[in-house]
Amino acid sequence: MWGFFKRKKSAKLSKDERIEIYNKNKEEVIRRAKEFSSDFHYDFEFVSEDLLHVLFLDELSKKIAYIQLSSPEKEPNIIDLSDIHGLGIRYNSEEISIQKESYENFGDMYNPEECASEIDFATMGNMNLISIFIKYKLNYSKEEEIEIPYYNKEKSVFGYEENHNELKEMYQYLISCFIEYKNKRIDETKIEILNSIIEDLEQYRKKNSKLQDNQIPLLGGMLSALEDYITFTSTFDFARDFPIDMLDNLELSIKGYRDERLFIGCNYEILETFRDPKIKELIIRVIELELSNYGYKEVTIIPYQSELVKAEIEKDTSVQEQVAREIIHVLPGFVEESYKSYTYYQETLFIHYEVIYSTYNAQTRHIMWDKNRLSILEYLIGDQKISIAFVPQNHKIGFLSVENVEEVWNAVVHYTLDYGYYIDSSKETLLASKVYSYKDQVLSIYNVDRSENLTCDLIDNIKYAFFIHTGEFVDSVEITDNLEGNVHQEGDEGNIPRVVADWIKEIESQPHTLFEVFDFRHINGEIYVLMDNKVFMATRIYGSTDDKFRLPNEPSMETITKRWLRINGGHISLGEWHYNFYDEEFASSIRKYLTDLDQVQKNQMEPWKQKCMENNTIQTLFERFYQKKIKPLINATYLDDILDDTVDLNDEIETFTQFLMKRKYIEGDEFLVGVFVRERVVENAINDFSETFNLHNGVHFGNISNMTLTECLQAFQAVDFAMIENHEDVANFMCFLLKNNKIELDVTYQDLQEKLTIMLMQEGEDQMLQDYESYLLAEDEDNVSITLESIDEMDGYQFEEFVAKLFQEMGYKTEVTSSSGDYGIDVIAKRKGLTIGIQAKRYSDKVPNKAVQEVIAGISYYKLDQGLVITNNYFTRQAQNQAKGTNVLLWDRDMLQQKLYEMYGNIEKH
Repeated sequence: MWGFFKRKKSAKLSKDERIEIYNKNKEEVIRRAKEFSSDFHYDFEFVSEDLLHVLFLDELSKKIAYIQLSSPEKEPNIIDLSDIHGLGIRYNSEEISIQKESYENFGDMYNPEECASEIDFATMGNMNLISIFIKYKLNYSKEEEIEIPYYNKEKSVFGYEENHNELKEMYQYLISCFIEYKNKRIDETKIEILNSIIEDLEQYRKKNSKLQDNQIPLLGGMLSALEDYITFTSTFDFARDFPIDMLDNLELSIKGYRDERLFIGCNYEILETFRDPKIKELIIRVIELELSNYGYKEVTIIPYQSELVKAEIEKDTSVQEQVAREIIHVLPGFVEESYKSYTYYQETLFIHYEVIYSTYNAQTRHIMWDKNRLSILEYLIGDQKISIAFVPQNHKIGFLSVENVEEVWNAVVHYTLDYGYYIDSSKETLLASKVYSYKDQVLSIYNVDRSENLTCDLIDNIKYAFFIHTGEFVDSVEITDNLEGNVHQEGDEGNIPRVVADWIKEIESQPHTLFEVFDFRHINGEIYVLMDNKVFMATRIYGSTDDKFRLPNEPSMETITKRWLRINGGHISLGEWHYNFYDEEFASSIRKYLTDLDQVQKNQMEPWKQKCMENNTIQTLFERFYQKKIKPLINATYLDDILDDTVDLNDEIETFTQFLMKRKYIEGDEFLVGVFVRERVVENAINDFSETFNLHNGVHFGNISNMTLTECLQAFQAVDFAMIENHEDVANFMCFLLKNNKIELDVTYQDLQEKLTIMLMQEGEDQMLQDYESYLLAEDEDNVSITLESIDEMDGYQFEEFVAKLFQEMGYKTEVTSSSGDYGIDVIAKRKGLTIGIQAKRYSDKVPNKAVQEVIAGISYYKLDQGLVITNNYFTRQAQNQAKGTNVLLWDRDMLQQKLYEMYGNIEKH
């Protein structure tokens, strides 16, 4: 054949001589082989040891060339990387390989480094024959194979140990090239799909350009759309290339609206998982176009952590218009068709309407707006407040100076009468009236013949008209018959009108334990008389002088306790009365009285409490009532509702209270007995939920009596079946701490739970930082390190075994059930009387709700205390909803990572 393959017989050559001859011959073989493939880039070259097989790889054209020199008449076999279906190492009768399954991607199935690690030196070193094979398929023909000899133990110039690393490196390199090519083709396909989608969307937008001239949709519609974004992405034909789970995790949310542009927050971390950054850019553009086709001129996607600059309401006309439309949409009685235009003037947004349509009665309480009043405004004006004035479309915008109060009054009177409907006597009284002064938001008028003609509605309309003409607020309208009279004496808190003082004395004459008078006229125009658990309130009659108050003979409320006062977000609530303000004097005065009242009521209930402790029958009645009537209807987050009469079991509690009183188990004031019963019900509930928490997590609190609160918070971080994110878990922990006297209740259990949640989050962060520091400072050891990546490589059975081992590390005795007939339970874990059924789901997709249903069935079959589904992935929303309200807990990828960190010290988070 070729002359340089023939050798003359001679004395046996040394190994070095044979290697030298082989290398020279190899260079000549490569030179001759390149003559058969002259248009190739030779990024990779391989020659078999028998010098009869040559393999080239061209990274630029993504092709391989195979030349078989034993048959020089054959053309080189040129194969596109896209046609390769398999690659492997064959040794004796065994092989290791990678194979492309239908519709699967090499890159998703194989890791080059891990594949190369399968080439085991101990195994390969004992082999007689080793070869490399490549499987390929051209078009729709049957699969073909190239096999290239690599090592022949009997004939090889080299020992296998000399070429072991070369074999691994070559195998890893070839796999990397194939995967890189496949990934690039996949990315190119994705980009092509996205560009096609964008082109269609832009054409649709161009054809429907009139959309941009219409009114921008209300933001509430976009909020609803973003709740389930996947359902309306009809143009997204992502299929396998763009998993629906990825879209579901984008966490799209409205960030704000500025200068005719809607800003949408997006979880960019999900998009960073794509290899080609171009894909991220195109997906963002697709979403922007999809959302803009809902009627928005421009939509911009930004990272959800980003914060928009503060809205400049005065300059941004698009925000002004959107605020106007959002408010009229929710305003009771306003006909949206009557809306004509808006004007922004000196921090007030005037909304013009056509009077012919209007049945709307403008009210002063509709002037001030912010995000607390209408949540959608947060996206438009953030934390700012805005004044809104509804005026007829022909109303001239401008503010008069309050220095010229007569001019203002004249405008106010005529506006009020022109756009209101009043009886003749009211009109006559208002027209005859004159203004005296405007000071400290008090408008004083006189020459009022009959003050009763100035009804509450008319007074409110006067205040409204005053605002739209001046931009100033009127807190009260005062009437005097004397220009030099005491119109301003109202501010004197010590000067309670005689008629009110007499009314107070009459109330005080009744039997009582506590009695207090609070003159809050300078705060909200009212005088409060608190007597034990009763409240009497004197309210001023609109349009009257100081001594004209409504003075009720009966209390406005007679069920007050320490819980009567609530402060929420800068607002004060007294029971069912809600005030749109916060005043420290008001709050502290009421709080002090309620503290004293609480002590009085505790003293009054003490004999009943003592009787319950001494009387076994009463104790049993309370316990049975709780177990039969209350427990099935509540969880630990219901404690405030029980005390506040706001749950469905209110009738049950009242029936039980009446029973106790009629049977004379407890005798006393009916209201106070009711309070006592509710407190005992809550006490039983706290004991019950505390016991539940202790049953599941008590191993971490074995020395609870000697533990500090901080130590308890630290211990919570290590519990197995409770999470800070779960309100019910934190509420159970709160009950446990209350039962063991580690925390005290101030006013409401909700406030205490929120405070506890914040403390737990802070303690968790501190613990993580401390552990991380310890990890960095610790000496390196050969510790067990289990990562999520290694778990992802497990099969289902291996994952079950791993879960069993994990729970053994956590102190449980475990049993892996048989693979068939396991009733949805893969592992049963037991510790200190607690039996848990676990389903282990090693999934490449989100776990559906079927898994939860199976565990619920398994709990019943095995008579378990708790169910748990563990996955290396995440759960669908349906699965999460299915688990709510059951005793099935869900551990997703994040929770699994946390447990790996706790048990094995893995620092990296994935």
